[in-house]
Amino acid sequence: MNIFVSYTLSDGQLSMDDLRHLAVVLSNQRQSPYIDILHNTDSEPQRRVQAELERASLLLLCDTPGVRSSRWVQHELATAEARQILIVKLNPRDIPTFRLGCITQLTAGFARNQRDIG
Repeated sequence: MNIFVSYTLSDGQLSMDDLRHLAVVLSNQRQSPYIDILHNTDSEPQRRVQAELERASLLLLCDTPGVRSSRWVQHELATAEARQILIVKLNPRDIPTFRLGCITQLTAGFARNQRDIG
């Protein structure tokens, strides 16, 4: 599954270590995560972000207070909603114990609905 991780670092609630942890957990479960700050080396970064978002089966939102005021996160969410990509919210304090099974349990039978993890 292609998983687009949407986040902001601007509010200080999420760290690079948190994002690396998510990437490792998802990759270890044979998923294909995309985390812009870790994976985007494109000469046209916004184009890459859009392409990855359009390819995603699921958007994993790291739900910190700053996402509400992040223009990029809001664009990512609007695009996911328009494309009917499943959106799952993840509380950043749950990242250290995050397992893909959390998503699997929540998304089973709920395709195209928003659900929270936490």
